[in-house]
Amino acid sequence: MAAQKPVLASNVKGLGEVVNGAGILFEKGNEQSLAENILTLHSNPLRYSEIANKC
Repeated sequence: MAAQKPVLASNVKGLGEVVNGAGILFEKGNEQSLAENILTLHSNPLRYSEIANKC
């Protein structure tokens, strides 16, 4: 986050507070959701920038 890069993190206790809008949370163990979020950030520069600017 300090490097103004979006964070992808599993939605487990404590990480939501750390990410705090500067990333995307996905359900623990849901590899499909993780993959979809990676692809979204890769293919959507506007979304990437929106999240990165919150860091």
